[in-house]
Amino acid sequence: MAEFQFQTDGDGRRYVAWIEGGTKTRQPGLSFQPRTTFPRMYETGGERCPVKIFNMYRNHRPLDQRDSGPFYLAVIDAPSKSVWYKRSRMGKNTLGSIVQSIVAGTKLHGTKRFSNHSVRKTNVNTLQSAGFSRDQIRTVTGHRRVESLDLYSREND
Repeated sequence: MAEFQFQTDGDGRRYVAWIEGGTKTRQPGLSFQPRTTFPRMYETGGERCPVKIFNMYRNHRPLDQRDSGPFYLAVIDAPSKSVWYKRSRMGKNTLGSIVQSIVAGTKLHGTKRFSNHSVRKTNVNTLQSAGFSRDQIRTVTGHRRVESLDLYSREND
């Protein structure tokens, strides 16, 4: 489960912090190691501001899951005006289908295979190209170990 918090950094920039609890791959228990830093999504202003879009998404989640719970929720087929999402998680196959339908309407269609992790891989490679250290990239992506970045590296293609 995760918790979402709207916060402001020391420079006055607003962001959403994603604070992760235990997940399928990060089980709580004796060996659980909480993240030392939490992923942040910063406000950019304008119509496509990710904080603004996240807040719209948040406002259509079930009331008891507005500030916590799984990030991707299953969609209600015939939603009410205020709640568009179920209390259950959206499955990985549904997420994969959404990614494929997004790519189908672009010039990227047919150029290579896109998956649920394509955005994460693009993010890692963009940060590498910009000269960020592997430790800085790990902090942004939320990986626990720097070695995990190897799976997302362009050299691995």
